Amino acid sequence: MTIVLTAVATLIVTVLAGLALDYLRHRRPVIIYSVKDAVPIDLDGKRIGAYLVSVSNVSQRVIKDVSCHIQAQPAKLRNGGVSASQGLQYTAVEKDDGLQLSIPYLKPGDDLQATLIAEGLSYVPRTADVAIRSPQDMNVVETESGVRPPGFRKGFLSAAIVAALVAGTLAALLQSRPFQEPKDVFTFSASLAGLPHLAELYAISNNLYYFNQGDLAYALAAASSDPVEIEKYRRFLSVVLETDPVMERESRASLYYSLGKIDLLLADSNGAIRDFRHALDDNRSTVNARIKVDRSVREFLATNGVR
Repeated sequence: MTIVLTAVATLIVTVLAGLALDYLRHRRPVIIYSVKDAVPIDLDGKRIGAYLVSVSNVSQRVIKDVSCHIQAQPAKLRNGGVSASQGLQYTAVEKDDGLQLSIPYLKPGDDLQATLIAEGLSYVPRTADVAIRSPQDMNVVETESGVRPPGFRKGFLSAAIVAALVAGTLAALLQSRPFQEPKDVFTFSASLAGLPHLAELYAISNNLYYFNQGDLAYALAAASSDPVEIEKYRRFLSVVLETDPVMERESRASLYYSLGKIDLLLADSNGAIRDFRHALDDNRSTVNARIKVDRSVREFLATNGVR
């Protein structure tokens, strides 16, 4: 079951993350601009007006070779000053048909504001015409002065929501059934118990299962006459059970059964009773199958009323 849940979680993460990345990869960058209208006045026999044109990159990608052409026919435009984000390079060229702004690189968050003075003999348009181009595929959106379109962050908000769902799903699955490789658990537990030879064996082993490793630990412990060494194997199985508390119940029952037998090697009857009861609680059929061929444990359980 643990492997199935892990596989499902991995599939969900892979699919959703792939969709999010594909969306961001193919989403067009966006430039927004606004024009603050002029209020023409008469001065020295001419009509004079001023426009404020703002250009911003509201996407998360650099846009190259941005060209912004501004005109207000039949008025003639003059450069009244340009302010830009720190480090932003640009050129402003006055032409007969308007003003040309050229920006080699418009990075995410960069913006530029240009003041343009319009002069006409009899007429100055209330607003200027703005054309923004780039060799890159992009969207250009006009907004009111000082206002960004409500949907300009929609793509990134969607990506953030997807990322949150992915993280939440994975966290919930891993929290409810934290999966750990038996190989890693055994290696860690053997190292912590002071059994370096066993840790080395597990580190290079593959296809390990919890169910039968308790028998190996008991066999090694029974082969030793040193209580200190036997205690290490008891510690080893205890750490395994503590490290992965959500292993399959049959495997837990098997490990607790072997732990109870090591308790008996150390003449710890109370510990043995406790561990055999854990084994019975986890999977009674596993214990019953083992005591059919394990006379000493069967007699110990009957003597101590462990059922």
